[in-house]
Amino acid sequence: MKKINKKLKKPWLAALLNLIWMGLGYIYIKKSFLGLLFMLADIFLFFPGYLVGLGEIIIDYRISWAIWIIRIAITYDAYHIAKEVNY
Repeated sequence: MKKINKKLKKPWLAALLNLIWMGLGYIYIKKSFLGLLFMLADIFLFFPGYLVGLGEIIIDYRISWAIWIIRIAITYDAYHIAKEVNY
């Protein structure tokens, strides 16, 4: 019988990477489509909001909360997907 050597993914690392940059954790666990989708969304939808916050206009608090809710949700999701990939 041939032994398959499968490299296990660390769920905590997938979660941390997604928290740092949305989508990066998905790419780590080989879910590239989801990863690229969230990375592009972060760049085109949310990043301009961060830049606006640095200028004279303060970013609306509702948008800020929405960004963090999405970040936390995909962080949680990446953690659980990484655990599933390991089994």
